[in-house]
Amino acid sequence: KGAIGLGFLFAFYAWIMGPFQEPKLLYNATHSFYGIIPLLTYVYFRNLTHGLRSHSSRLFYEVGKTTLETYLMQHHVWLTSDAKSLLVLVPGFPKCNMVVTTVFYYGMSRQLYRITLTLRGMLLPDHSVSKCVTSLLLLTSTFSAYYVMAISLQRLERYIPLPHSIAGISILC
Repeated sequence: KGAIGLGFLFAFYAWIMGPFQEPKLLYNATHSFYGIIPLLTYVYFRNLTHGLRSHSSRLFYEVGKTTLETYLMQHHVWLTSDAKSLLVLVPGFPKCNMVVTTVFYYGMSRQLYRITLTLRGMLLPDHSVSKCVTSLLLLTSTFSAYYVMAISLQRLERYIPLPHSIAGISILC
């Protein structure tokens, strides 16, 4: 265990002194090759003993539950101008602004997580296979109907200018 641990520590040290110190664009270009080193080092030392395996960080657990939602929400809440700038709620105080926008962003992500769980429970219940199949068939038929409508509108656009038609169809739907 010790020799393997030393090997991981050496690789981690080499990663910190090498690829991790590179400029952003070069780091991004090589991250797919070297990014596994810190992850494997963490996993190895995390699972080294039973005592380390039996404890977990509540913070990592809570943040990990909403990773999909935070990924989806980052461009809608946190980033602006096509991801070229951050949302500014406290102008003139960048660190304070970062804290405020991050708390707001994470709160919105948690809310989206709760909504996702609620909708999943309503549309795909755990204990009723028949309701689950019915919901899946209903969702599939709804999406198929909208897809057919979109294709029809694209074909109809060749013959009729559609701005008014789209508005009318949107109101009907």
